[in-house]
Amino acid sequence: MNKKYINVIASTFLFFGLIACQSTPREEQQVVTVAPFKVSCVGVANQQCLNVLVEDEWQLFYQRIDGFNFSEGHYQTIKINKVPRTSVAADQSTVDYQFISLISRAKQVFLPKSMLTAKRQWQLKSVSTIDDLLSHPGFTAIDQKPYLTLSNEGLTGFSGCNRFFSSVVNSFESNEFSTSHLAFSTLGSSMKACYPNTIGQIERAMLNALYDTDQFVVNWPELIFYSKGKQVASFVASDWD
Repeated sequence: MNKKYINVIASTFLFFGLIACQSTPREEQQVVTVAPFKVSCVGVANQQCLNVLVEDEWQLFYQRIDGFNFSEGHYQTIKINKVPRTSVAADQSTVDYQFISLISRAKQVFLPKSMLTAKRQWQLKSVSTIDDLLSHPGFTAIDQKPYLTLSNEGLTGFSGCNRFFSSVVNSFESNEFSTSHLAFSTLGSSMKACYPNTIGQIERAMLNALYDTDQFVVNWPELIFYSKGKQVASFVASDWD
């Protein structure tokens, strides 16, 4: 056979082989964190979606992960496999997801060197519902300034009038507040009457901020609480010079 003809045939097979390799989708493994609560969402119909942290962003996960067992109340970091579908309908995803393994499971997730410890107090610096808190007559009248302690052991503190406490339902600490979560159980407190009333104003503002908090971040030396993306309170570490 003519050598030139053989080279043409070989080149043709190589070309189509490369095209086939490039056009064939490949499976891909991925590590994600699943939040301990589901979120209402709308896909083909109203449903409850997983809330999944993918590449530093929480995303609604409309599909099921084959083999994965959701655990309400626990953050689960898992390894999954993205498997391309060979045939896809117009309203379907192009991939399926398969559970591979569980990496970690916890109700609370803190950064490796978290500043949130049971021994550190955070003194109230601001609340969104009171302008210029530090000069407010109720704040200046308080002998012991309001503070809190937040750790994996729970939430405790002093509102300027009463002591309060709560357990942490779930928490996910991150370097960015937008990827954090924080939820407390019902706050309990002592029942001392607050006098003068201006001190009671400080207490109500602080406790309401804690009720509303759903995200947080530590920007040393400050601990900042957020609700629906807006700052509601800030605290400064008492051991910061």
